[in-house]
Amino acid sequence: MTRRAIAVAASIFVAAVVLASLTLMQSPGAARLRKADQVRIQDLEAIRSAVRDYVRDEGRLPESVDFLSARWGIGAKRLLDPVTGTPYRYRALDPEHFELCATFALDAGSEANVDLRRGPVPAAENELLYHGSGEQCFHFVSAWPK
Repeated sequence: MTRRAIAVAASIFVAAVVLASLTLMQSPGAARLRKADQVRIQDLEAIRSAVRDYVRDEGRLPESVDFLSARWGIGAKRLLDPVTGTPYRYRALDPEHFELCATFALDAGSEANVDLRRGPVPAAENELLYHGSGEQCFHFVSAWPK
């Protein structure tokens, strides 16, 4: 082989390695979006738990989640989207069901969001982990699962 052929082959190999690395790695922007979605899930899980604690203690769903921080351990920051600062949406659907809504950056099924899917979670409780992108609303039973 000539030096020129070796140089061309080496260049092609280096380019292939760089392309493969870029394909496997996530961009910093995708990592930020994934992290924001993880915070949204954690916030909604905390709000869901606080609403259920409220129902257990008060016997009814709260009219809003704004006052949950005082007695039920939800910090006011957890009631707001980590990026936009807008409140998550809560709505009592009937005496035994409520809805929580948030706007997600990524579809949980996308490769960029693969870290959001955790181990086994009870079927009724796992829908937060499998959200789409954009505004998503989740319906929950107000009582703690048995």
